[in-house]
Amino acid sequence: MTLIKELNLRTCHKEVLKKTPFWGMFEAIIENRLSPMQCRKKDKMIIEIINTYDLVTRKFQLGRESMGLTRAGMVSIFGISCGNEFVSLKYGCKEEVKLVARREISESRLTSTSLKRLLKKYLGSDEKDDIEDVARLLCLYLCHTFLFPTGTTVKWVYLKRVEDLDRLRGYDWNGAIINKLMSSIRKHHHEPRKVTGCVMALLYWLCEHTNLSKADHPEHPLGIVKWNIPLVVSKFKEIRLKDLKPSQVVSRQANVARTADDEVSVVQDSVS
Repeated sequence: MTLIKELNLRTCHKEVLKKTPFWGMFEAIIENRLSPMQCRKKDKMIIEIINTYDLVTRKFQLGRESMGLTRAGMVSIFGISCGNEFVSLKYGCKEEVKLVARREISESRLTSTSLKRLLKKYLGSDEKDDIEDVARLLCLYLCHTFLFPTGTTVKWVYLKRVEDLDRLRGYDWNGAIINKLMSSIRKHHHEPRKVTGCVMALLYWLCEHTNLSKADHPEHPLGIVKWNIPLVVSKFKEIRLKDLKPSQVVSRQANVARTADDEVSVVQDSVS
């Protein structure tokens, strides 16, 4: 988030980013609608949410209600506008990535630091390839640090998936986020600290399905802007999720047009 603000992206970069499925998140950061404090990660609450997970129903328990993560819910939280094409994120090698050859990247592994260096190298150029590569690298950075965090090194498969900017919007990113997260929860639900994936989605999901706290910006369509995570989490200091009353649990309608039955219940082989 800090990096995106520091780059001072020009109009040409924003125009390319608008064509990606992640523009809603980029726009919120660029326009200072989303601060680091507002979306601060709260590990203790994430663990408590995971501890309510029922392996049989594949849902989380809020009081007497059982609720799961849905694609529509992800759209409401992150504003990712995408298609239905399955996103394979399991395998990828350096030799398959066109940007690697185009930019003569010699590193055996990319890191957040090397991504920042590449971004700053091409940021000031007016060349079409450079402008588009800045957009690709920003999408890669978002995937690596937030949507599909995997540690210090960047998976080549992520860079391979963001290479084709025209195809990027057709992938089912919302389904991929849920599949990655939920497969890890099913595997590690007895050891929640080992869960990987976009665990921040669980905090925003909790915001959307409880009413103990009011939204900071209730009129905004994106949950990442609407909710203040530390403020919401502070309301749960004296009440357990399983002890929530029916009046404290809500089923919100996602602020999206997509209304099909979009529960992700089967983890495909794109993730491990």
